[in-house]
Amino acid sequence: MHEATSTRVPTGLAWVDAMFGGQGYYRGSSVLVSGAAGTAKTILGAYFLEAACRRRERALCFQFDESPAQYARNMRSIGLDLDRWIERGLLRIHAARPTLYGLEFHLATMHRDVDDIKPAVVVVDPLSSFTGGSAGEVNNMVMRLIDFLKGRDITGLFTHLIPGSGITSDIEVGVSSLMDTWILLRNAPPGAEGGRRLSILKSRGMAHTSDVGAFRLTDRGAVADGVSANERRPRQRRL
Repeated sequence: MHEATSTRVPTGLAWVDAMFGGQGYYRGSSVLVSGAAGTAKTILGAYFLEAACRRRERALCFQFDESPAQYARNMRSIGLDLDRWIERGLLRIHAARPTLYGLEFHLATMHRDVDDIKPAVVVVDPLSSFTGGSAGEVNNMVMRLIDFLKGRDITGLFTHLIPGSGITSDIEVGVSSLMDTWILLRNAPPGAEGGRRLSILKSRGMAHTSDVGAFRLTDRGAVADGVSANERRPRQRRL
């Protein structure tokens, strides 16, 4: 079993921290950020990496959708300069196509990079790229990776694509049962203010808001539009 700590790790966005009582995630915990395409899952992961590097902690990103150069370029569009942290040796981006190798090879590669870099935080973006195995095999891989990170007191953030528009109230539950914290991102309903919505569906062992955070993306980053207690929380549908 793993030791539990009460130390908190900032999310990288003050308004998201505020939704967790102003402090962020537990260090050594597992965090799932899920949502439809274009809901800013990768961006929340990048903010988490940036915050760790600002604390002079090492950070590691496993990127399965983009090359390191493309990933860094895209984050510059919202004001995040990840290149400087790469140049200082605080951030490493490992990019690979998940279909090129089997799940065991990817898991072994992740273990090797973590042991080599010894990061404080790890981002895996996205888990949904692993289509070469069954749902059970992918869940088993994720569970083993989570156990590996927890054993080293490393905070892991995982993104996961939910098919569809992200507007409907039903969401799929898969690897979410393995996670300590689960964040859902959605696109705003037609006619609503703000471009995106953030909900905390669960966060084990800590108080968190049940309100929905509205935010938009600008060249200055992910800017909060406020929170609303009036929007209905999405309904979970267990697979």
